[in-house]
Amino acid sequence: MSKPSTPIEEAAFWYACLQAEDATERDHCRWQQWLDASPSNQQAWARIQEIRSLFEKVPGKFASPVLAQKKASRRAVLRGVAVVVCAGLAGAETWRRLPAQEWLADLRTGTGEQRREVLADGSLLYLNTHSAVDVAFSRDERAILLRAGEILIETRPDNAAGPARPFVVHTPHGRVRALGTRFVVRLYDGHSSVQVLQDAVEVSPVLSMAPAVRLVEGQEAVFDSRSTGMPRPQPAGAGAWREGRLSVVDMRLQDFVSELARYRKGYLGCAPELAGLRVSGVFPLDDTDKALAMLPDVFPVQVRYLTRYWAKVLPREARGDASL
Repeated sequence: MSKPSTPIEEAAFWYACLQAEDATERDHCRWQQWLDASPSNQQAWARIQEIRSLFEKVPGKFASPVLAQKKASRRAVLRGVAVVVCAGLAGAETWRRLPAQEWLADLRTGTGEQRREVLADGSLLYLNTHSAVDVAFSRDERAILLRAGEILIETRPDNAAGPARPFVVHTPHGRVRALGTRFVVRLYDGHSSVQVLQDAVEVSPVLSMAPAVRLVEGQEAVFDSRSTGMPRPQPAGAGAWREGRLSVVDMRLQDFVSELARYRKGYLGCAPELAGLRVSGVFPLDDTDKALAMLPDVFPVQVRYLTRYWAKVLPREARGDASL
């Protein structure tokens, strides 16, 4: 590993030193001196601990070889820290994409399914199609770990004795802290997104030292493990899936078909020449055939079915199998 140059890299370096099997009392003293030297160092150390906490929720086989291991040689730990610092949460990303791990989640839904749960504090959790979460309420925080898909949260005041615990949604890319709010979090392959339907949230990428980004009602943002994009107005109909509706305004037909495909088993595609058509309307999610049947009413398209599990939106003039 090259010489640490940022507080987060220095924190990772000191974590490696302290975890190594040959750590000495002198190492601990030098670490304490580094920690006390600046608030930035203290913030970086807290972030390393947060990353460690997240990895502890990941099944051992897929957890970071550094942040989840017991004592090891300093060389091995430093090598592992280099992987974590340079590659971010690759281990957690791999774990998240494994279907078997989704089956082991506390709560999950299949394709086209939705689910409503009342949590221990009275908060409401809605799972969208093909989603999976773990619920990890502790004395310190009320945490939801999003393994796959999309969720909508309606928080309630903490009903446990003692200081109020924050309500936080963790993804492999960071954390979303609720500020008395209703919001949507969705997990993609390389990033996560959040939409605020009521009140506000704070977004903190897991490997960023920047202050949390605050989003207020009507805003959305995309974040990865290192940064949060600029807040922007969320699209009309955000969160409408909770009522079984897909509400879109001026959406590209290709994007509309891709979104509808999340709720349909099998293949659903769109001819490239139709991709740029703009779609607006409200469509049912519990009957995707009905939603597709609405398209020919306003566009020169047809929906071609080969089986109940294979459908494609084609130009109305298309003929024969060659167009498939």
